[in-house]
Amino acid sequence: MNVYFKENIGIQTPQGHDLNYFVIISIGNNFETGTNTATINFYLFEGDAKEGKPANAQRTCEWVPMLTDTDAIRQNLFSLDSIETTSQDVITLKNPSIV
Repeated sequence: MNVYFKENIGIQTPQGHDLNYFVIISIGNNFETGTNTATINFYLFEGDAKEGKPANAQRTCEWVPMLTDTDAIRQNLFSLDSIETTSQDVITLKNPSIV
């Protein structure tokens, strides 16, 4: 799994520290709603993300259009200026770096 880095994602710890590292743990389709979905773990530290430690936060996103190719879904997610999670956080994953 790739570990990504993006400043100002919009997710923080309860203490107010930005969670700038993330791992996509699942990505695909919701055929009932006609959307793409991604479940993402967010981390404070790069090492925790690389070692697969418990995440500081986890969010799920759903968006349209519904694409079927995993790489196309990921590219589409990384091209959005912002996206609302199912818990109603607004985040941005646009143009992250792979660490």
